[in-house]
Amino acid sequence: MPQSPACNSSSDKPADPTKLDAAASLACDDFAHDYKAADTRQERLDLAHEVNKWAPDSKTNGIADGGKVLAAAGGRPWRRGER
Repeated sequence: MPQSPACNSSSDKPADPTKLDAAASLACDDFAHDYKAADTRQERLDLAHEVNKWAPDSKTNGIADGGKVLAAAGGRPWRRGER
């Protein structure tokens, strides 16, 4: 998959924060893949850990902060009605 110039790792310029950079893409893909299946506290902690392998390195708006919020939840339910 070709990368946009803003996401090119060989560039000295920061990534365009309005587009997904490589770290954001990985974090979002991990979250989207496992979000619905993360029903237990441990599964949510595991998902937060997986997402935060990438999120802190992202320059895309909101991704690093979103990873922090997910981790700060400490495995508590983030969807209404969960256990």
